[in-house]
Amino acid sequence: IFGIQNKGRISPGYDADFTIVDLNRTETVTNKWLKSRAGWSPYENQTLRGWPEITYVRGQLAAEGGERAGPALGEPVKFIHAKT
Repeated sequence: IFGIQNKGRISPGYDADFTIVDLNRTETVTNKWLKSRAGWSPYENQTLRGWPEITYVRGQLAAEGGERAGPALGEPVKFIHAKT
C-alpha cells in the first residue's frame, strides 16, 4: 500500500516482519511496563483482548513474552519509488 521495499509479505525476498498474537489473552495496560518515549498511553488501565507473544523483525527474533530478545534491529525504511 505504501510502496515500502521488501515489506508486506511473508515470501522469499521480503523482510520477515511479523507478530504472533494470542487472540484469547487479555491484559490490562499499565504504565509500569510501557516502553513509549512519551511515558504514557491512551490505553493505560484498559483491558485489551489479543496480546503479542512473539515478534520477528527481518527474520530475527525481536521480542518474546513481552521482553526484547536482543538489541534493536530497526533500519531506515526504503521506498520502491523514492523521490530524488
